[in-house]
Amino acid sequence: MRVTQRLCHFFLRKLVKVYPFLKSKTGYLNPRVKNITEFGFKIRSYLDLTPNPNRWKSNKTELFPVVIQIQTINRCNAACKMCPYPYTTAKEEYQEMPDELWQKIAQECARESQLRILIPMSKNEPLLDKKLSEKIHYFKNIAQPHQMVELVSNGDLLNGESMKVLIDSGLDMITISLNATNPITFQKTMQKLSWEKIIKNIKEIKNLDLSKINIFIRLIRQKDNYKEANQFRRYWKKEGFNVLIYNVNNRSGTVKKYERLLEPKTLKLRIRNFFKRKLSQNIFPVCPYAFSMANILANGDMPLCLNDWGNREILGNVKLQSIREIYNSPKVNNLRSLMSQNRYDEIEPCRNCSLWKNSDWL
Repeated sequence: MRVTQRLCHFFLRKLVKVYPFLKSKTGYLNPRVKNITEFGFKIRSYLDLTPNPNRWKSNKTELFPVVIQIQTINRCNAACKMCPYPYTTAKEEYQEMPDELWQKIAQECARESQLRILIPMSKNEPLLDKKLSEKIHYFKNIAQPHQMVELVSNGDLLNGESMKVLIDSGLDMITISLNATNPITFQKTMQKLSWEKIIKNIKEIKNLDLSKINIFIRLIRQKDNYKEANQFRRYWKKEGFNVLIYNVNNRSGTVKKYERLLEPKTLKLRIRNFFKRKLSQNIFPVCPYAFSMANILANGDMPLCLNDWGNREILGNVKLQSIREIYNSPKVNNLRSLMSQNRYDEIEPCRNCSLWKNSDWL
């Protein structure tokens, strides 16, 4: 391991020691999420996503995903500027995941102690699934104590009433993707949705008992909103929520006109990205998505990467095989070998991915 990697790992291990002392303003009675704040989110990513690549590189051992995203319905009610949904998933035939397939997946996940996070959403708006709370409740009833359920929503259907149902189902954490501090910016980034409605929904949620659910308000940093990032963070922290801010990415090359979404490359941005890239390269020497994460579509297909909205590399189908079988197949291990040799250009979904090109894992 290079000297810079050793120093980076030493520094992160020291940071990990303070992890138990981070306190969240929401979900503070839930042991699975009470320490996850904005800083805690990054620490958790390090803790969860780094072990699998290290295990595989040392002895090619079998792996199981630490994080699994599951598409229970392949529809969304928005057309966000930074999202390829309108010209990818939206053009697919409508699909809902059958109950028996969900139960098969949930049962396997509950048996695997390596799994830490189940996310019943992928390339969709999860609240469009009318059985979502039932699915969460089913898994939580059989899950191991450390296993948690998360969601990301655009907030349009997430009012006080629907949040109560999700809390009762056992949901541990939810992120509301807002991406703006005012209605003008909101309309530029979150098209087809209502700023007034979502702000009203968040106000209803704020009045609930949030001691068992951790809530993040998220901003995906891009050209239309990067100047609002600091204001966004200050405001929502003051309102009692956790905040998550990260850079827009090109979703494995599927986002159209991606270059137009990027914030101007100022000297400050170049310096920030340089240090962020160096740190990220030492924490994640290979892409964590193929080693620690998995994505299952409504029809049971398991693509290589959850960022690939084109689903160009299908690894198998969980109707026919177990997740473990697919995740450790010769095909997957060959792809991991290519990644370990930095041969991403030979993998179609990876070829134009901005994440590995910029080492933008953090």
